[in-house]
Amino acid sequence: MSDTSNTQEAHIEFSGTPAKYKQIAVVGSFVLNTYLYLGMVGLVYGLNGNDWILGWKPILFTLVWGFLFSKIAFGWIMKLDAQVGSGKGWSLDSAPIKLPERRVRSK
Repeated sequence: MSDTSNTQEAHIEFSGTPAKYKQIAVVGSFVLNTYLYLGMVGLVYGLNGNDWILGWKPILFTLVWGFLFSKIAFGWIMKLDAQVGSGKGWSLDSAPIKLPERRVRSK
């Protein structure tokens, strides 16, 4: 008796919609950057007593990096969906286009 479960590939479906992916990217970025910032506050302010980490510059840097990271993460998720997703959440609407016409030269 042969075991066929070892020869089969595991197929993980990654499906959703772009709006769902954007929400995942924004919330994930917010959670990750908040976790990292609070960890730095714990290390720098809590253990060492330095209060520069509580100023506006580190907070602004964290917010800007969080925004950029959410944009990057959204691109990663969309690429992952394009590579291994099922495409169930996508809709491809047809749109008529007008092709350019050849210009007639006058002699």
